Amino acid sequence: IATSSLSDTADGLKGLCFSCYTAPRGWKVMDYSGKKTQTLETWTFFANGQPFVYMGGPDGVSLNFISEVQPFFVRQVVTKSHPQYVATQYRWQFGRRKAPLASAWYWHVATDEKSNDNNAYIGVWQFVRHILRKAAGLKEIPASPMALYQNTCTPKEIEAAVIAAKKLGFRQISLPLGPIGMENLPQKAALFDVVKKHGLISRPWTPGDYTHGKSEKIMKNTDWFLLDHNQKIVQYFGKHPVIDTKNQAFRSWYKKLMTGLISSGVGGVYLDMGGTTSINVSYRGDEALNGLDGALDLYRFFHGKNIPVGVEGMNPLVLDNYWYRQRFYQPVSGKEFMLIGAQLGTHLCGDDLAVDYFRAAMYGCMMMINVDGYALGFERTPGEIKLVERIGKLNPSIQLALDTVGMPFIREIPAGTLWLSQKGAAVFCRNSVEKLELKLPAGWKVIHGNTQNIPSDSIIVIKNTAETVDK
Repeated sequence: IATSSLSDTADGLKGLCFSCYTAPRGWKVMDYSGKKTQTLETWTFFANGQPFVYMGGPDGVSLNFISEVQPFFVRQVVTKSHPQYVATQYRWQFGRRKAPLASAWYWHVATDEKSNDNNAYIGVWQFVRHILRKAAGLKEIPASPMALYQNTCTPKEIEAAVIAAKKLGFRQISLPLGPIGMENLPQKAALFDVVKKHGLISRPWTPGDYTHGKSEKIMKNTDWFLLDHNQKIVQYFGKHPVIDTKNQAFRSWYKKLMTGLISSGVGGVYLDMGGTTSINVSYRGDEALNGLDGALDLYRFFHGKNIPVGVEGMNPLVLDNYWYRQRFYQPVSGKEFMLIGAQLGTHLCGDDLAVDYFRAAMYGCMMMINVDGYALGFERTPGEIKLVERIGKLNPSIQLALDTVGMPFIREIPAGTLWLSQKGAAVFCRNSVEKLELKLPAGWKVIHGNTQNIPSDSIIVIKNTAETVDK
């Protein structure tokens, strides 16, 4: 347990946190002034929340983070009896290990820069995410526009949705295959062929590290599964046996399986329960690392083939794919910055349209959009077809920005946001702009959009054509 103080008074001190599954779900602004007791309940780096601790106030910003890959649990409390201090409880997870042990460095950084806008927060997010991916040997792969359809669709309806997705400017489509066993994924080759025929990339739902029970042949490999302290197989929700991602035999089998799927046209994967994988620990044998160690090997496998990975939950090493349901989450409208870099989907059509598509994309967050209603001429939520049509008009510019900039560093500007990399830049204009003045380096050119009389929801794309871009 550690205590920290930013100034002699706690007036105006706030804790900012986003965690997808810690109540209240989503964005949390905690009053740490000490006027009342406040508790920010436990969230976990690499599983269900932001990978840092952020506090800001009138006298500056405090940032705590780790620069190595290790599951880490955090809880914060401020009490009326000690209003100038925030008590932070830290817990490192090593797995079941014997001494000696060494934890990741836990960095405390402070600045007197005032926390008066969102750029400090999203800047921290991107900084920590970058150094953790670099430490893990992983690529920076941004979220991309992605279509979706409901898993109740017939084969003809699915193909209609795929055709509609292509028309709407999507390049990828999420395939809601669950529930399906890992070993049965190759049986969907015909579906992958349909997607490929229409020029799209398949991104299937997959069970990240579990099975559906004895009906699956994989269950014969009993040594592949996690054991609890009573030496019984661990089960999610009491019915889904959990695989030990650290098991070398399983990883070899899994990589061979996924290599075949990639050859069939799969260009991305969603790992259900993937956040929880990171903190699983087996009681098999004398020692065991946590599940993140095995998952990291699989992330490297996918990234080595340029395959983006999304996990249910939040993990800065890959894409955050927690299921967004507006009735469970804090309001997003006007605070889309909190979704920085995520790729959000939902089981319920309507929730995908509840977050403004453009304003989320400004911050690199790409909502997965159900297109089956648009394809087949029906609506499940008022105005669905028109909303999807609007998204189809936005997609080409968003995709061009991604193609040009690659993995962006994102900052808020008065017009909206700025994406920037060595390859280029993109200006996302949230509202109409009469004139945008750009001072560009030599070799940087506007390749899309106008800089005068710019309508709302517009994107100006700038490319670095200089020869030094690859250096």
